[in-house]
Amino acid sequence: MSGTATTRVLRRSVAGWATVLLMFLCSIYPAAARDGFDVPEDPASIHSAIQDALAAPSSSAEWSQLRAFYEARDFRPAWMGRDAAPKRRALLLRTLKNADEQGLRSADYTANIPTEPPVSAEEKAFYDVALTMSFFHYAHDVRLGRLKPGDVYKDVDLPVQTYDAAAALGAALDEDDEDGDFADFLESLPPPHPEYYRLVEALAHYRGLAARGDVKAAQHIEQIEANMERWRWLPRHFEKRTIRVNVPDQSVEFVDEGVVKLRSKVVLGRKSMPTPILRTEAVAVVANPYWDIPDDIAVKSLVPHLRHDPNYLKTRNMVLVDGPP
Repeated sequence: MSGTATTRVLRRSVAGWATVLLMFLCSIYPAAARDGFDVPEDPASIHSAIQDALAAPSSSAEWSQLRAFYEARDFRPAWMGRDAAPKRRALLLRTLKNADEQGLRSADYTANIPTEPPVSAEEKAFYDVALTMSFFHYAHDVRLGRLKPGDVYKDVDLPVQTYDAAAALGAALDEDDEDGDFADFLESLPPPHPEYYRLVEALAHYRGLAARGDVKAAQHIEQIEANMERWRWLPRHFEKRTIRVNVPDQSVEFVDEGVVKLRSKVVLGRKSMPTPILRTEAVAVVANPYWDIPDDIAVKSLVPHLRHDPNYLKTRNMVLVDGPP
């Protein structure tokens, strides 16, 4: 599947689990008229409101993750009340609003967060849970991908990646409030590979061109976004020695300790028989392997030369096996 086609699939994929929570909570959040990110004088009231908001039964895995996160912190709010909470809340909101920089859609993560500051304990509970839910949604998409590889390609064999966003967020919130700690945590969510960050830079570049009226930039943007998604499917850390095949570039690299020691062109599949996407272990490498030339290539490319030069094969390091003398 081409990068453009893949991106179209990605854009049709809408993560709808966020609406599940709203079905249970929207009725308790009327419009607020004044600021209210501080915890009430009686903290138990907001703890109880969060617990009540999450009491509705659901078989959703995302809902279970959300409830487990708040249970682990005795239903204390995550984004209001503490000295560090305002800064962390602002950092998360900025990250969600800038999700487009990661080839995602910011609206997917901000649409369900109330824009008016909460006032009552119930409103504070809704706001806090909605923001946590948006974090889980974003963390999943930017770290693991919006789609599963098998939903896009039939010929894919990659190790399954997992991420416990609830545990990671809980640990980040429980750390000492050192400057930059939470910002570093949010910045660590995307793939750590240099190739991914080069795509981030390329995406910003072509979006700038598109904003100036370059109509051809749109196709590049789609391809870059699709490739960023593919990088999210890969392991976050590679072995010290790896062989990487770049299908679009038709090249192969041998990387040792992060340094490219060998780069070469490589023969790949075609549209009818595409090269699969996989991660496997190489147990041996054959230098200068024999290549059985297909009959159609031999007839078109070799036979005409042999008719004029019987030594044609020898001069090109080729041998005839099981053929006429």
